[in-house]
Amino acid sequence: MPDHEEDRALRAADELLAEDELRTPFQHQFPHRRASSIGHVPPPTTNAPAAAPRDLIASLTAAVLASTLATHQLRRVARHSRLTVLAFPLLHYGTLGAIGLALGCLRPRGAFGGGARIALGRGSDSGRAGGERGSKRLMGLAGASSAIAFALRLWSARWSDQKLCEALDLFVLPTLLVLAPYLAPILSPCSLLPQPVPSTLLSTCAFTTFLVGFALIGVPATAAGLVCALLRLPMEALSLLLVKEGLSDEGRAGDFLMGSAAIACITSLVTLPLVLVFPARDALPTLDSSTYLSTLFALAISVLAEIALLVTLHLFSQPLTAAGTLFTRNFLLLVTSTFGRDGVSLRENWMQIVFVCAFGSAAVAWADPEISSAVRGISSKGPAGYELLNSNGHLPMSSPSRPSSPSLNHPSPPPNVRKPSSDRTTQQSATSPRPSFLAFLPFIPLLVHVLQAPATSSSLSAACSYLPPSVRSTFCHLTTPILTPHTVDVVVSYYDESLETTQKHLADIRAIEFVAKRSSRVVIYNKGARSEKEIRQGLQLKEKDEVVPLENVGREGATYLKHILLHYNATLAALSPDASVSLPASPSFASALAHLQRTVLADHTFFLQPHLAWGHIAAPRLQLMGPDTGFAHFGPYIKGQCGQDKGIGIGFPVVKELFNIFVGEICPPTGQTVRPHDAFSLDSFRGEADMTLQNPTQIAWSAQFAVSKHRILANSYERYAHLDELMEAPVGHWIHDMWGPNESGGPSNPAVGHSVERAWPTIFGCWDPRIADECPDDVAERDKCQCLDS
Repeated sequence: MPDHEEDRALRAADELLAEDELRTPFQHQFPHRRASSIGHVPPPTTNAPAAAPRDLIASLTAAVLASTLATHQLRRVARHSRLTVLAFPLLHYGTLGAIGLALGCLRPRGAFGGGARIALGRGSDSGRAGGERGSKRLMGLAGASSAIAFALRLWSARWSDQKLCEALDLFVLPTLLVLAPYLAPILSPCSLLPQPVPSTLLSTCAFTTFLVGFALIGVPATAAGLVCALLRLPMEALSLLLVKEGLSDEGRAGDFLMGSAAIACITSLVTLPLVLVFPARDALPTLDSSTYLSTLFALAISVLAEIALLVTLHLFSQPLTAAGTLFTRNFLLLVTSTFGRDGVSLRENWMQIVFVCAFGSAAVAWADPEISSAVRGISSKGPAGYELLNSNGHLPMSSPSRPSSPSLNHPSPPPNVRKPSSDRTTQQSATSPRPSFLAFLPFIPLLVHVLQAPATSSSLSAACSYLPPSVRSTFCHLTTPILTPHTVDVVVSYYDESLETTQKHLADIRAIEFVAKRSSRVVIYNKGARSEKEIRQGLQLKEKDEVVPLENVGREGATYLKHILLHYNATLAALSPDASVSLPASPSFASALAHLQRTVLADHTFFLQPHLAWGHIAAPRLQLMGPDTGFAHFGPYIKGQCGQDKGIGIGFPVVKELFNIFVGEICPPTGQTVRPHDAFSLDSFRGEADMTLQNPTQIAWSAQFAVSKHRILANSYERYAHLDELMEAPVGHWIHDMWGPNESGGPSNPAVGHSVERAWPTIFGCWDPRIADECPDDVAERDKCQCLDS
């Protein structure tokens, strides 16, 4: 055959191969190819079918649904003991590895079966060895980063608010856009990673994520949860990039998945020795059959979500497509959180994020050329309507039924084809791009959110005190968090009371109009032997409600004081950057803080016991709560005279001492200085008295009341801390030498607790005895039965 006829035949064969590439745009190519006679890269000989538009949309839908369900289940796993949180990643990746091994045995010649090996490079031993080393390095990095990201996901879900944790996940998109250009040259000179992202998709991801970050400004966050969520972003983005790179080599995809799963298991094993340093109360709880089933169900769902993610990464050319499903996932999670028994209506920041996630889901689907092309392919009911990008992301694909035009020398390869270049300069420039400025834009509001979080503001506030006044006035106010308004905390001191009775009690409190219209949180301080799981189930607590274990000392008074001390410093730092913060020194604080998602005082706090005493008095007075309520007691108001309880004729001398401490005046036996109960301000509360009444003081029975954040902060941290030390004093302390009613005495039931029970009105500036006169047991009027804030 003449040479020109042979060349013509070769060209015709290459054009047919190129046409076949365009018909199977989403078959992933091997990292190294042998070149054809004209330098063209032919498709591999693989049995993998072409990805149809319906398959692409189905994979995205499965990824979204599985991820949504897995996130919901992982919330529950994160609430188990720390041992469960540490062991779950090992179980997760061990199951994935077992599935990969079974798949390789059942389908050895499949795309992920680890079939025939393809020699790397040009067949030389050095090229094969270099390829083996690169593959091992790739699977090692992918497995380690995946395991770390998964573990951080569980810890951030354990330590931070669920909605905040899931919203921060969206910043994986800009993190991925920032890391990809820098990572690509390190992995391979012919990697898939440096391929440019279409400008429309880049702008859409950056803009929508920026809006999410803007809406998060002012949302409270704990230090540990925020750190875990931020550390997870680069790990998750790195994992997506590396896994996508590993799956691009279909000849080695099975080996890559097995190897990366093994490395992930080893990485998860490294953290297991941390269990030895955990306290006994945080050990693995007793598991019944239902707990085993729920844990296994969560494991199955998380594995299915991982498989759905792998399929999505395999079918699409950009890992950004898989990350974009987070918008839809978060939208579904936020919407579904408003339904059911544990439903919470979304307000303010979260309602904004719902709209942003809905917009982001549609915008990313429209801006991603592969998704939009798949949708058009389905709507046209045939491949003629299906379009595919070229290397620049904009060239529509010709119909497979249409013969290729002779005028086209060589069509541009699909995104996953690696086109070799003999020009070393061109290749180097192609693999060394720089991330766009738009990729960094979403991190600006995220930085503001981090600076304004109470977890970081206290240390920033301390630094601000050393700045000149001019600089402090322009910078330090940015570090002050915006506290979420209209919040209510319901604090319950619990020991071993009936769960059914306590649950009904909490349901009645939640049904109060004042509470129902606000963002509420229930904080159960557990001083008994029941586990957190049993309490959560028995009381039907919501995800954001807290169960905090405490030692059984100090009665309910010490519990209330503990709640104030745990939330005082973060609240004070949030309101005033220049305020001096007293850090707690007691070791018990660290254990309690680890169980709290939020450490900022609510606008109003209800301090209650597991049952409502004096129901005929308390029920109507609970309905009187309003935004200006400063202090409201839900039990009988009793007259007292410097510790003498006029109701039962018994003296409580510590009440007199508490009056002296919190009022700042000596309590005279015949009368004392008081102030009117119809108005209150922080300045006047700390000022001098403006009227004198020759009347007894006002005390109250049964420690069940509501108080505003302003009145709690009106007293110094040191006063609360000193009183808490007395309430929790050990055996042998002089405070236990005093007499108390009802056989009280000792750390678990100190006699001083009866004095504190009667002194709460005095502690929070509501001691006017006229309240006891004007608000007897059968009266329920706001102006007569409460102290109001001005």
